[in-house]
Amino acid sequence: MSIRAQALFGARAEEPLIFVDDAGVELGTVTLADAHLPPGRRHRAFSVYLFDGEGRLLVHRRHRTKALWGGFWTNSCCSHPHHGEAVEHAAARRSGEELGLEGVALTELFAYGYRAEFEDVGVEHEWVHVFAGRVEQSAVRPEPGEMDAVEWLAPDDVDALIAGERATTPWFEMAWPRVRAVHEAGRIT
Repeated sequence: MSIRAQALFGARAEEPLIFVDDAGVELGTVTLADAHLPPGRRHRAFSVYLFDGEGRLLVHRRHRTKALWGGFWTNSCCSHPHHGEAVEHAAARRSGEELGLEGVALTELFAYGYRAEFEDVGVEHEWVHVFAGRVEQSAVRPEPGEMDAVEWLAPDDVDALIAGERATTPWFEMAWPRVRAVHEAGRIT
């Protein structure tokens, strides 16, 4: 393991992620470090969008110690499935680990690929499965090591967040218009 990989990702640098092609088909594994250090390797990921009963989206500011996009605002939860783990299971598992939610019901909305560089530090090159669900605000118990702050925002306020002066993650900016359209069509239960 390189010194840079160790410094950025710690013990997780050698964690195996699911290496995929441009259509999201699994090809094998790649280490977390190789996936995120330039030039990056495309890997499977997921993003979760959780709405309350009033239709507000839970957003959070990534913990400032995150190697990539630390301190940026983003969707409710995002991560990678373990090698051999179904992406649906991983999305529910991480919703529990990051937000304290047990048994959250999620629906997969769509998947897409993207690549984004973070300064000269690293890269995200992902095939992202996007999930959504509904939760009670009182059920959410954020993990402090994952996020610095959380907010519940109405869709117009999410648009303003992304267009405003607060920094937001590229995957959030890319997926939100499609998630909002599904949300407004009443297809998130």
